[in-house]
Amino acid sequence: MSFHSHKNSGVEKKLFVSLTNSYHGETIGALSVGDVKLYKDTYEPLLIQTVQTPVPKDMSIESAKEAAFMFEELCKERADEISAIILEPLVQGAGYMHMYHKEFLVLVRGICNKYDIHMIADEVMVGFGRTGEMFACQSADITPDFLVLSKGLTGGYLPLSVVLTTDEIYARFYCEYNEHKAFLHSHSYTGNALACAAANATLDIFERDGVIEKNREIARYMGKKLLKFQELQNVASIRRTGMICAVELKGYKSHERIGLKVYQYGLNNGVLLRPLGHVVYFMPPYIITKAECDKMMDTAYEAIKSLF
Repeated sequence: MSFHSHKNSGVEKKLFVSLTNSYHGETIGALSVGDVKLYKDTYEPLLIQTVQTPVPKDMSIESAKEAAFMFEELCKERADEISAIILEPLVQGAGYMHMYHKEFLVLVRGICNKYDIHMIADEVMVGFGRTGEMFACQSADITPDFLVLSKGLTGGYLPLSVVLTTDEIYARFYCEYNEHKAFLHSHSYTGNALACAAANATLDIFERDGVIEKNREIARYMGKKLLKFQELQNVASIRRTGMICAVELKGYKSHERIGLKVYQYGLNNGVLLRPLGHVVYFMPPYIITKAECDKMMDTAYEAIKSLF
């Protein structure tokens, strides 16, 4: 849609930018903009051309500014080729729950405006209240040109995804039938009535039950529970964004499959944990109670403690 809207304005921009360490899915287009070495090595001959720009290295504002500077340097050289930048706001999910400062989003938005480049926010994971706002972009008070949503949209009951865009971009496709400007992408299950009904029911719950504020309360509680993981000698760092917490372990090699040991310990003690390699993370359902948080995080603490 980004490429086509530029084309309808008389400009052909075929290059897409994504962040290092990013993941956006496993169809050909999504793999192309991701930065997962396993997929890139396997499917490289099939993928469309993309380029990566550095993700902020940590959650500091200094790192956000440094990464934004690198992105602008790329734009100075190749803005006439770049259609859009796609990114996961605040948290890179499959990228070991890497997190960065919201200032990066503010700076990228300004750079995109300056160089006529679209900003695509992939909020499939972080959307619908996960980070403490309805959408992660709201924390930076910015609006992307495209907002990609799924997962929480239906409360996990049925598969459904949506792409939101601006009136300005929509208008570029509005035309008489014979003008050949209409958007051409579609598939068999567009507008699935049952999935849309599930989404409407989920949105009703958000509106009626104060979900976001309850999430913030649980997130604060999880943040307090997270602090004690710093006591463990095999913990390199901890980090949190909303209801997403991550504990990064140190002193292990990839062949040790340390995450599998944590998973097995959790399973033996009634908790389903799903570490990403050496990163143990918590991203619980919104209906979790504080007592269940205690069970989840205390079990993970004991699992990590048992490793040394």
